This record gives sequence, structure tokens and C-alpha cells, in this order.
Amino acid sequence: MNGHWIPPEVDTLTPWWLNPVENTAAIQLIHRTLAMLTGLVVLVLAARVLNARLPGRAGRAALAAGAMVLLQIAMGIATLLTVVWVPIAAAHQAGAILMVSMLVWLLFELRPVGRG
Repeated sequence: MNGHWIPPEVDTLTPWWLNPVENTAAIQLIHRTLAMLTGLVVLVLAARVLNARLPGRAGRAALAAGAMVLLQIAMGIATLLTVVWVPIAAAHQAGAILMVSMLVWLLFELRPVGRG
């Protein structure tokens, strides 16, 4: 983003509503913002699950989800720093699938225990 928090090119398209879907600067800004928010939410969730000391594998799933979100953020940054080197970009895409998988596993482990 050339040293800007919000790049100046973020709203250059007309009509304005094309910017979030066709303007690469706006798309990158939205992606980064959602990535940081998602990372924060997953890390808070993982910390809360770990602090709760729940029985079973919930702690392991929370730890895996927290680690995966950190790895996913690191791969996203590496993708940008290498100017979208395809192997790292592909790993970042595969990481998204693993991230969703870890969250589904965590959701499964957090399900209520049925009454017998």
C-alpha cells in the first residue's frame, strides 16, 4: 500500500460501488482488514478455550486453530513481500482451507455433550 494505511487509489473507480470488487487497492485493503479482524477473533477464541481447560480435545483444537491463524497471517505477509511468488501464494490459499478445517474441528469439539 506504498506506506499508507489507506492507499490513495482506494476510491478511484466510477461509479463508487465498483471499487470493492474491481479496484485492487480497495480489495487489498478489505482483505487485510478482514484478515486482521479474523485473526484477532480466532486468537481470542483459542485463548478463551484454553483458559477454560475443557475436557477432551477442545484445547488441542483451539491451539491448532490459533497456530494456524498465525501461520496464515505470516504466509499472507510473505506473499506480499515476495510480490506474489506463486509457491507462497498457493500455500496461503491452501492455508485458508486448513484454517477453516481447524475451526470446524474446534466447533465439533465444543459441541454440547448429549444427555445419556
